[in-house]
Amino acid sequence: MGGRFSTKGYATGPGRAGRFKQVYRDDVQLYPDTPHDAGAAPAGVMVCAGCHAVYERKHWHFNEADFARLHQAPETLTIERCPGCQRIADRDFRGELTLVGVPALDPLDPRHQRLVATEVQARETNPIARLAEINGSPGRWQVSTTTAALAVRMGTELQKAFGGQLTIDKPPRTDLARVQWTARESHVR
Repeated sequence: MGGRFSTKGYATGPGRAGRFKQVYRDDVQLYPDTPHDAGAAPAGVMVCAGCHAVYERKHWHFNEADFARLHQAPETLTIERCPGCQRIADRDFRGELTLVGVPALDPLDPRHQRLVATEVQARETNPIARLAEINGSPGRWQVSTTTAALAVRMGTELQKAFGGQLTIDKPPRTDLARVQWTARESHVR
């Protein structure tokens, strides 16, 4: 890091008017309430009972082999809810995807399968990225995700696979996204 953050400051000594102290990024803590920024990341090994995510070396990841290995030694293990499961429990959804012109919600529908496959793929690199819930009626599905990027990615995947029209509403500098995908031809029955 160490890049220059600001050259505005105060004179650094007597007779040094006009010279300013340089402030570096490493000296400024932008988000003091965030545990990782404050150096207070949890130590040790944890697992999430809900999704089997494993927390090791200050990083959450999915690996069933690691989960099984750690579950054999419970004395060194802490059971804790992962950030993705915590967002779902708190109903802290950051992405909203609306599918318009689709049939009634069916797990065997190729659009539903594409959504689930996209979530599994995104979860490999970011365990917080989750498909939280899908509510559907003939003609319209509402999908809630725990990250804005996952909602955008799901909409993009649907457009690549099935065509249709994609509308993305993600205001700058926010962590919220509203995405709408409209099917090419209506499948409402």
